[in-house]
Amino acid sequence: MHKELLLAAEAGIRTNPARDDPFLPGRNGHFATLGAIYSPTEKIDIAIGFRKSTNSGEADRAFPFGVTFRW
Repeated sequence: MHKELLLAAEAGIRTNPARDDPFLPGRNGHFATLGAIYSPTEKIDIAIGFRKSTNSGEADRAFPFGVTFRW
């Protein structure tokens, strides 16, 4: 059985804002994400994270979750 836990971090800037952006029209949103990816098998990954805005151009915080299936 393949079991693995990986930690991941990301910092980014949203560089293609819409003109009708409700948070900060015409500006870029900055954010940082910290998460974990658990692989219970070689064909399945389960990811969860915490995303925090570093300016008012993004939602203040989010908890992304995802599952990847490979075949």
